Amino acid sequence: MRLSVALATHDGRTWLPELLDSLAAQVRLPDELVVCDDASTDGTRSVLDDFAATAPFEVRRVDHDARQGPVRAFETALGAVNGELVALCDQDDRWDPHKLEVLEASLGAGTTLAFCDARMVDGTGTDTGRRLWAELGFSRRERDSLASGPPGPMLRHAVTAGCTVLTRRSVLDAALPFPAVLDLVAEPMLHDRWLALVAGCTGRVVAVPTTLVDYRVHPDQAVGARWAGVREQLGPQARRTAADVGARSEARLRQLDVLEARVGGPAVAVAQQLDDLRDHLTVRSGLAGRWRRVLPVLGEVLSGGYRRFGAGPASAALDLLRR
Repeated sequence: MRLSVALATHDGRTWLPELLDSLAAQVRLPDELVVCDDASTDGTRSVLDDFAATAPFEVRRVDHDARQGPVRAFETALGAVNGELVALCDQDDRWDPHKLEVLEASLGAGTTLAFCDARMVDGTGTDTGRRLWAELGFSRRERDSLASGPPGPMLRHAVTAGCTVLTRRSVLDAALPFPAVLDLVAEPMLHDRWLALVAGCTGRVVAVPTTLVDYRVHPDQAVGARWAGVREQLGPQARRTAADVGARSEARLRQLDVLEARVGGPAVAVAQQLDDLRDHLTVRSGLAGRWRRVLPVLGEVLSGGYRRFGAGPASAALDLLRR
């Protein structure tokens, strides 16, 4: 089966050679690398040209002459791939030699997407001792929930990073072009979470509990891992007003509308999860005066909405106390 790698670059000359070397060292080599360079000015394109001259697979470029950002750069690269299987690739990471081999073997019948854990390394490539799944709040309980039937925890928060993903062409066909609702100011959604949600609503998603990527954390990276659990709720999220939460919830409802339209008629179990999320977001989008919000919030506590789609009692308590 033909396997493509989609890479988005922008002024990545510092880190790119290590990444490209790790692609060329894959036990299961990709059949092609499709790169969208997003208006680099630091010689990134020369690095790509030099690599293409000796790479053990085809390298194609579909560049942007004006900067459009990582989401649109990935949209361009993904739209140009030819493979039945597609991996996403970030310019500043390193891949374990067995990454593509392991993820491809995990894509069994009915599986639309597989993703792995990653080591978090610093700018010099030194292991920090942190792991990506832990940083994202993707716990063993959530892994068990995902295994019992997607999309599960993916409706609560981002559990995948694009550089850890291998997906099927059918997911791209439904996900592309990326909808404008991903860019909503109140609640922007990155391309990797959008792809994971489409995959989770159309088939089985497999979490591979192996670290197959060195995920580099440095000041110049375009996107970094964010904690999505209780710590986030009790940190900066606690400063959000009821109006802020309402705007975020309304944005997520709009994204949910587009998601459901893209995936068509999902399985009954998935449709029920989407309906439950819609009910939860509707409650949170209408947070009124503190006393008037008590019963709706308690209702969501009792129905399990805050546990399934938020940070549990912490989210509920904050919603009751917000100004």
